[in-house]
Amino acid sequence: MDRLRLAAVAFACSALTPLSALAQVSPAGATTTNTTAAPTTPAPSASPAGTPNLASEVVVTGSLVIRNGYQAPTPVTTVTADALEATNPGRLGDSIAELPQFHGSPSSKNVYQPTLGLGGSTLSLRNLGSNRTLVLVDGQRVVPNTTRGDYSIDVIPSAVVKRVDIVTGGASAQYGSDAVGGVVNLILDKTFTGFKGLVQGGISGYGDGASWKTELTGGRAFQDDRGHVLLSYTHEYYDQIGSQHDRPWGRSDWGVVTVAGATPRVQILPSVQQVASFGGVITTGPLAGTQFLPGSVTAPFNLGHPITAAAAANSDGTDMVQPIQSGLKSDTVFGSLTYDLNSEITLYAQGAVDRGRTFFDQGYAIFNLGATPITVFSGNPFLPANLQNQMTTQNISSFAIDRISRDLGYTFANLLNTTTNLSAGFDGKHGTWAYGATASFGENDGQYLVTNNVDATRLYAAADSVRDPATGRIVCRTDLTNPGLYPGCVPINLLGDGSPSAAARAYVVHDMPYSTLIKQETVSAYLRGEPFSTWAGPVALGIGGEFRHQSLDQRVDSVTSSTLVGTGIRGFPANLVNRLGGLMSLNPQPAQGSVDVKEAYAEVLVPLAKDVAWARSLDLNAAARYTDYSTSGGATTWKVGLTYQPVTDIRFRGTVSRDIRAPNLGELYASGSSGQSQITDPAEGGRSYIVYSKGTPSLNLQPEIGETYTLGGVYSPSWLPGFAASVDYYHIKIDGLIGTLSPQQTVNACAAGSTFNCSVIIRGGPTNDILIMNIPNQNLSRLVTSGVDVDLSYSHELWGGSLHLRGVGSYVSDWTLQAPGAPAVNYAGEVQERLSPAYSNPKFTGNLTADFERGPFSVTVQERMISKNKYDATFQQGIDINKNYIPAVYYTDLTLKYRFDAHGTTDEAFLTINNLFDKDPPLFPVGSSILPSYYPRTLYDGVGRYFTLGLRVRM
Repeated sequence: MDRLRLAAVAFACSALTPLSALAQVSPAGATTTNTTAAPTTPAPSASPAGTPNLASEVVVTGSLVIRNGYQAPTPVTTVTADALEATNPGRLGDSIAELPQFHGSPSSKNVYQPTLGLGGSTLSLRNLGSNRTLVLVDGQRVVPNTTRGDYSIDVIPSAVVKRVDIVTGGASAQYGSDAVGGVVNLILDKTFTGFKGLVQGGISGYGDGASWKTELTGGRAFQDDRGHVLLSYTHEYYDQIGSQHDRPWGRSDWGVVTVAGATPRVQILPSVQQVASFGGVITTGPLAGTQFLPGSVTAPFNLGHPITAAAAANSDGTDMVQPIQSGLKSDTVFGSLTYDLNSEITLYAQGAVDRGRTFFDQGYAIFNLGATPITVFSGNPFLPANLQNQMTTQNISSFAIDRISRDLGYTFANLLNTTTNLSAGFDGKHGTWAYGATASFGENDGQYLVTNNVDATRLYAAADSVRDPATGRIVCRTDLTNPGLYPGCVPINLLGDGSPSAAARAYVVHDMPYSTLIKQETVSAYLRGEPFSTWAGPVALGIGGEFRHQSLDQRVDSVTSSTLVGTGIRGFPANLVNRLGGLMSLNPQPAQGSVDVKEAYAEVLVPLAKDVAWARSLDLNAAARYTDYSTSGGATTWKVGLTYQPVTDIRFRGTVSRDIRAPNLGELYASGSSGQSQITDPAEGGRSYIVYSKGTPSLNLQPEIGETYTLGGVYSPSWLPGFAASVDYYHIKIDGLIGTLSPQQTVNACAAGSTFNCSVIIRGGPTNDILIMNIPNQNLSRLVTSGVDVDLSYSHELWGGSLHLRGVGSYVSDWTLQAPGAPAVNYAGEVQERLSPAYSNPKFTGNLTADFERGPFSVTVQERMISKNKYDATFQQGIDINKNYIPAVYYTDLTLKYRFDAHGTTDEAFLTINNLFDKDPPLFPVGSSILPSYYPRTLYDGVGRYFTLGLRVRM
């Protein structure tokens, strides 16, 4: 039986680890547990006397008033921390991102753009964006860790996380903005007593990507159990895997070559290179096909075929690719203190500090090709004699070279994020009512340095070298024509790999520092209880309010924030003139701003029927929240849900909600970075060339408006103890989606009639090329996604041990984006992971896990499936593209555990092998044609087989 049939059989039987036990109420009274598969007997909602017991209540993630998680109308997937660690003992965020509901989740290990400033793992539910998935810690907000509003899942040590609750639908009425896609709530084990520790190390089957992790956690009760203190520390290190060429599959140099007029016009081919060389190559004019070898020696250059402005097949060009994995070093400290002031009031305080350093080689310093070549003029003293003679004879005044300057050094990113979250408050009770308040402070301090960037003005001034007729020395031409305009200019020889002198390199290379400081202060309060009863039971009511202040201060150096002019420099590219940002790449800009948010909310649970002929129970749950933003005004969100249990074994549920996401600090105040990419220009007959683009701030953004519908059911048959199943349909529509278009999408939208996108394009020159694109955030028209989630579980005694199975799957039928002035396109089933936004929407993903435990031994096997998909949902194979189908991929993870006692401790040794069969990722290029990746890194595994060996100790 092949693996596909095996997976189908396993999914039919269903799979994973046992469902977690119900947990305690959070300090804010705003969350804790629920599962998509319900047990037969609901958990009690209060103490036997009917008085709330704050130490044992159960609260539901996704509801402020429901105590019995299995009666909630909102689908919530619950996974214990132990289950996540059993299949992936790395970072908690990376483990969660493997669940089927998450696609396109960036983390510090799989994103290689310094201006993202990632210091932790972020999560993207439904691939709606990590800034549309709200991360909570025991129901409380944490500070964003990027200017884009992303929330890191790694701000809390995984050792104190009991389980993770995932609301897979809009939850703005319960938790406010940023919950359009859903909520990920970390439920902490703050009553842990004793000591536990972990030490583990890992390495890939290729001998790289080394990692290690250490955890120390201790908890203790004091003063007759009135108080409890908990402390935890985690240290993690993951080495970078610097290039996809470090894998056998990564040496085939897959790439995209687009040829106007050809059928198919888009071709995915092996052995595709950038149309450039490390020493420079002439690609146009009478000298085309000449390259420069070390020592400025000329030689023929095979331009390859087919060829475009940025890429060619079977050429002598360069073949750079992106890393497989960034490096990461992090230290996280957490502490909490609770104290029962009396029988009614409990005080609490907690704090966490996470210091994460991400580091990686981004690539070579500059890409002078296409729109930004180096122009070499006749008379340049670095020209070899044979070429100078040819230029003189043929009256050639200049030529342009395409060059990737590896001799200027790798661009290396070193990103340090320090995230602090502090909170304090109290929970109280009086009669049948509970109340509480919390004050919190959060700060993310990002200190970033990108080395070996290049000062554009200095580069082009230094490249235009001449011989001083008075002294015979080689000088920058501007020293003669514009004395003093570029002081200290050092002529640079760019003809041949390794030709630049140390002095010239020091003159043009510029390290790029920048910093971001994000602060958040929050004050919130709640009141909940049961004011009266209906014929079907008590009505639960919860009300509350919150004030939140967020601020951003982003600082850059003078070169990054300067405007390019190029005065007096021959060969200065036209599309760099008046460009904001003096470096050849990135160029983040300064930004300052703040947002104040005031919120008031209410939620009610009304029993409509109980123990009648046609229903065992019928409950109505409704919530509303009014939010006032200092930047965009007021907005109202709401949710209405029903749960209906006709018989003991079956429960149906459904919700309708209106959700919002207000523009975050980065979208309002910070501009994006600059870069270059290849486009196909519809206005120029489909001609391909390279353009520069830069991000711009957008102060007039309005909140996104979301509508979410869910409908599903839970089946836990009494005739099959231990089995439970849930199936839920979801439909999410977001109007006014905030995002950016890629350069190609921008020109396509303009060609389709979008006046706005035409207005951000600046053309000029003899061929009417696009000189620059200003890429702003904007309220895009609409995004719609829908699909079905399935969660099946079964537990059974077997062979003197216990077998636990769980299967979680997600099918995406619709992921449609309608950009301004363009038709709606359904990207469901496309995994190309486009530049902006990153699309990665497999039709089906599923996790099947079997856990068998007998005595001290246990074994866990997980099968992860990604269905067959398309490279581009808009393409037809054979007409638009030569290869449009991506095969299904299966990954197998294996964990072996052995428990034993030693010297008064309970210990557990484990071995985990991820990607057991060393499955290669499907190879197809994504991202930039200048610096491509061979697979979407947020979806597929490029590391290969990975071994982790560790020991857990508990006393």
